[in-house]
Amino acid sequence: MMRGTFLAERVDGIFRALSREHVTNRPEGFYKRMILNYVVTSYETVNHDQAGHINDLRSVIAKFMGRDEPNWQASSRLIDIARRTPGKRFMVDGGALYLKVFKRHGAS
Repeated sequence: MMRGTFLAERVDGIFRALSREHVTNRPEGFYKRMILNYVVTSYETVNHDQAGHINDLRSVIAKFMGRDEPNWQASSRLIDIARRTPGKRFMVDGGALYLKVFKRHGAS
């Protein structure tokens, strides 16, 4: 029972982390495109709170695919690599997920 609760809490946390200003994020649930704001800080470093949400998403996907959960540091490194080439799509976890980071203009 605790495992199910933990999984549900992770999914809820991911959903709550989604940007509320992007129409591609659906209020009723996940969709093929999900946007999180401020994955990279104004200092051009990885926002560790948002990296945690991405790692949780990867963990939930891994659970359903029967794979081991990814290491949190690996998710943070993926974001760090992606931030260096804004707009480039990176295949993650054998194509289970794609990651693309954009620099938000005018963000503080």
